[in-house]
Amino acid sequence: MGHLIQSCTNEARHIIEWRRQQCRIQRPKRILYTAIDADASGAYWAWVRQWGPAGEPAVFEAACTGEERLDLKLRNIAVLELDLELAPLDRGATLEVAVDGERIGQLSAPLPTRLFVSKGDGTWLLTHQAPVSPGFRLHGGGGVASLYHGEPLMVVWGTRGTAQARAQMRTMAEDIRANYGPRWFIKADVEDEGLFSPGSTQTGDFTVNYLFPGKADVEVTRKDMEQYNLILLGTAAENRLVEQMAGDLPVALDDGRITCSDGISWEAVGGLLLLLHYNPQAQQRLIYWLAAETADKYQVGDHLDAWHAGVEDLMAPSPDFSILAEKHYVARRFDSHWRWEAGYPDWPTLGEDGAIMKIEALLAATQADALLMQDICELRLWKTAQITWGDIFATAYYDRLAVAQLSGEQLLHYAGRIKEDFSAYPPPSPLLDKAAAVYPSPSDIDPARTYRVVMVGQTVWHYASNAMYNPEDIRILPINLRDALAAWLPRLIKE
Repeated sequence: MGHLIQSCTNEARHIIEWRRQQCRIQRPKRILYTAIDADASGAYWAWVRQWGPAGEPAVFEAACTGEERLDLKLRNIAVLELDLELAPLDRGATLEVAVDGERIGQLSAPLPTRLFVSKGDGTWLLTHQAPVSPGFRLHGGGGVASLYHGEPLMVVWGTRGTAQARAQMRTMAEDIRANYGPRWFIKADVEDEGLFSPGSTQTGDFTVNYLFPGKADVEVTRKDMEQYNLILLGTAAENRLVEQMAGDLPVALDDGRITCSDGISWEAVGGLLLLLHYNPQAQQRLIYWLAAETADKYQVGDHLDAWHAGVEDLMAPSPDFSILAEKHYVARRFDSHWRWEAGYPDWPTLGEDGAIMKIEALLAATQADALLMQDICELRLWKTAQITWGDIFATAYYDRLAVAQLSGEQLLHYAGRIKEDFSAYPPPSPLLDKAAAVYPSPSDIDPARTYRVVMVGQTVWHYASNAMYNPEDIRILPINLRDALAAWLPRLIKE
């Protein structure tokens, strides 16, 4: 069907008739949900209200296995809210609740309207009211996309620093204001001001006849900070608002180094710092801070488009903290209380065999013998001198894996179709002779053989649109990229 059902065509009438007959069950007995961020946190009668400690989606399965029993399976969840009025339960009967197969409590009739399942000190608790929230806004899983969920948004540029930095920040602010989403690759610098947002005739993520509000740092009021989520451009030396917040942020840019609150630091030379956090001066609002030591980094473009869209998948939220630089690339995530995800310092730096190890992990986790490597964005990262497996984990947020049965001939056809896309990039590893669309190398593929092929995220779409072929035997797996790496990388690193 593609993206659209054309109601004016005879061929589509049977599709339209079928569509009219479809409807959702309003009170399903079983819900299986993956919460990507605070804007996509639940459905029907169950919602994630607080994420767990991992920088990954929150997943739950809620099943009414009888009128008097509720079975829950919870992953990376600290608080789950249940609407017992909407759930298919008898509120006039007692209710037994179990988490991951273990009974955690029984409620007497009549059942409450709302039920909260919360993780205490290693135990699950049942309460009729939401747990006491801290004074600040909780973190909800997503990166910069968290600012584009419909809340008021303002872009604030710095008015200090060099003349070039001031000009670049102001231009970047106008470009961001003209983009309706966080990908930031549209430049608001062309003619037609009548049809699209001022200055934009692009056909991408532009706004129509509208720019997001924007102000210089000296113009922002207390009311603005309480009303808007803010995108802040500039260092503390360049942006007065950043200067006021600097002491309360978990990342500092000072004396040529970028330092996290847990003591880990990197050289800032040539780097671009990106940080999502709650606003310390208006704690129910969010900020996204972008700072650079060199003025030329203040510009929208492909680097931010790729990053904000997600390194592995166009639907994956970007990390909460990033450094994009020539010499190193950093990515980290927070838990629900804005504490750094545990374990980051323990991961080693990628060696020259890093790409090969990742490929081997994916093949082992899915029992596949071939891999589609559409990910141009990631091929750029392998050029980086310093990158750890912790950084790779932070980018692998929610990238579902799929497997398909493809012939060697079909793989070679795909590789040939997009060969030019890869020709501009170096091999992702010195152990690979060149960047290619598939692994193993096309020279090692047997055209007559059938391969079990693993793909990540948008690669499924990329394959179908470029090869002009929809695999007949394709399955989305219940594991994602992060799961595969977590299961296999420790073994491969030890080896």
